[in-house]
Amino acid sequence: MRPQYEFIDALHRAEVRHLLVGAAGANYWAFDGSQVFSLPVHEFLVEPDPIALRAAWDALQQLGYTLREGTERIADPHAPGFAESVAHEGRSTTGYRMRDRMLVEIHTAFAGLTFEELWNARRTFRAGELALEVARLGHILDELWQRDRSGDHLIVSTWSQGMHDMLEPDPEMSVILAEHRARIRAGLVGKDS
Repeated sequence: MRPQYEFIDALHRAEVRHLLVGAAGANYWAFDGSQVFSLPVHEFLVEPDPIALRAAWDALQQLGYTLREGTERIADPHAPGFAESVAHEGRSTTGYRMRDRMLVEIHTAFAGLTFEELWNARRTFRAGELALEVARLGHILDELWQRDRSGDHLIVSTWSQGMHDMLEPDPEMSVILAEHRARIRAGLVGKDS
């Protein structure tokens, strides 16, 4: 099982409501490979509930991840009040696993919307038997644009260009396609063409 799917499966088993966000979430909306980003980080929005956060952290630790908040290692994610403060303040934590260099970011706030708003607008994709709950592309891109990380802005720019290309076709290609359709209608396309 792919590393990110291990964690998603663990969240399902722990009954933690979550959404795949960030580049990994945007990848599920891709029309083709030109819009896919291969990054060693997978971002999740977890319901901002202390019980859900602890369950997500437990799942990461059971899979061999080291927990951090910023640059600081989280010594005890079950310390009194810690999960409550992370959830209340909308902070993010990370899990890193050395063996495959996987980084998982756990967010408790996203795009200025409530978890329920994002959850109700989600789309479910499938990887075999595994359900992948993914935030709407517009919500993902809004959040990425608000961040001050160059990689996030590159993702938004790539998607913007892809949408532009889809909605505003290349005039030269439009002429080629029109000529090809005319040849098909005229019966000029077949075994000999």
